[in-house]
Amino acid sequence: PIGHVDEIKDKDGVILVPTNVWHFTNPNKFISFRTITENTQFRSGEGLPGRVLESNEPKWISDIDADDNFPRMKVAGNLGVRAGFGFPVISGNETVAVLEFFAPEPFAANIDLMHAMSVIGVQLGQVYGRKRAEEALQISEANSRIEWQRLEDAVNSFKDGFALYDADDKLVVCNESYQNNLSAVSDALKPGISFEEIIRTRVKHAQLRDGITRDEAWIQK
Repeated sequence: PIGHVDEIKDKDGVILVPTNVWHFTNPNKFISFRTITENTQFRSGEGLPGRVLESNEPKWISDIDADDNFPRMKVAGNLGVRAGFGFPVISGNETVAVLEFFAPEPFAANIDLMHAMSVIGVQLGQVYGRKRAEEALQISEANSRIEWQRLEDAVNSFKDGFALYDADDKLVVCNESYQNNLSAVSDALKPGISFEEIIRTRVKHAQLRDGITRDEAWIQK
């Protein structure tokens, strides 16, 4: 009747933080348990979630009243739950979350259920891994857009012509003054164009005429 998710939040992967993700068949019956749970973090080995985290395996408590490693009992003696089990959500080789479930009466361990939950935990971990990768990519792209905008703003603040080329002599960014100085080829001044292409285009448009023949040797030089 009760299900809850704890999630790894610290970089060392040793602390589980409660989420607000719950399942209740009767929400009004377990208000105290929910409140205490949402204010309790678990280190590896501590409580039901911590034991799951420490072992990377499902764990079952047949009778919480007889268990000496259930910290939530120390906060309130009558939580309305008597049995529980939890299983890890595994992404790669690490536990990223623990799902825990509880019943209001003692309940003997169900080995088949624990085995099934192990398989589901791995499947959930694959979904979790994809979601985390997507979120990381979105953050990276957002940061890149911010950094790129900062670069453009800095470049455009120069009154003189300014252009930045990469190690392969390809244009990264340039400002309006640089484009104005190369008006004949300004339409071609897009990121990725090589310096050689710019020179050849300027020669083609006779923009470099000063009495010197613009042959291939000159272009390469």
